Amino acid sequence: MIRNGFSDLADAYDTLATAEAAAGERLLDLVAIGPRDFVLDVGCGTGTTTFAARRRCQGKIVGIDVSAGMIRRARWHPQQPDVSFVLGDAAAMEYERNFNVVILNSSLHWMADPVMVLERCFHALRRGGWLGLQVPATGQWCPLAQAVLKAVREEKALAAVASRFRDPMLIPPDLQSLEQTLDRAVIDVYGGSLATDVLDLTAEEALGVVEVQLGAALFNPACYDGGLTQPDHDRLRALAREVVADATDGAGRVSVTITRAYMHGSKQWNERRLTPAG
Repeated sequence: MIRNGFSDLADAYDTLATAEAAAGERLLDLVAIGPRDFVLDVGCGTGTTTFAARRRCQGKIVGIDVSAGMIRRARWHPQQPDVSFVLGDAAAMEYERNFNVVILNSSLHWMADPVMVLERCFHALRRGGWLGLQVPATGQWCPLAQAVLKAVREEKALAAVASRFRDPMLIPPDLQSLEQTLDRAVIDVYGGSLATDVLDLTAEEALGVVEVQLGAALFNPACYDGGLTQPDHDRLRALAREVVADATDGAGRVSVTITRAYMHGSKQWNERRLTPAG
């Protein structure tokens, strides 16, 4: 459902997703990659966090993403030794104990079966290996993006369109629910935290945040039963601009808040459960 939406975003993603890149650096700090670690970046997008991992270690690094456009863009960057990008579905990965570290930066909430993805990550990890993930979280994960969604629901001319929208995003309401998801995949959680970033942006930059947060869903015809007509697509984008304009102050600035959950854990066989959940 989302692969085409992200392909449409691919060429502009590096420019738009600066907040996600910063979150990726924080995530890499959390898992403390060692100089010889082998790293798997699940939902790697254009490879920003993948290449950031390369700057921290010399082991083999693989990025995987379901979006052909994102993988094409990742491969467009100057390539580096032992860094490769794979076009594929994370829920169908078949790695077996190939990596010391698995990271998921701003990707798990887009995946239809997060437990299956995490189980695949479990198999990809060597014993004692580390998994780290970051996702937008809580009921107030991004008020500006939520305001756009609210405006769509309340616009009478878009009532039929809104009723056909199938939101693919699975935003965890709290740390406990995210920890339970990891626990079902037999990832022993060692730590989790919520972090709220407040960004001071221009109106165009704020619109870029909306694009990154919602573009593969709200503006993606594949997320609507029966698709999306061009006039309705244009109206959705115009409505997003109106919401951002309403949030812009007299100096032309927009305060954008994003709350993220960070969590890391380890693959440890234990007596509690010796095999992953089915």
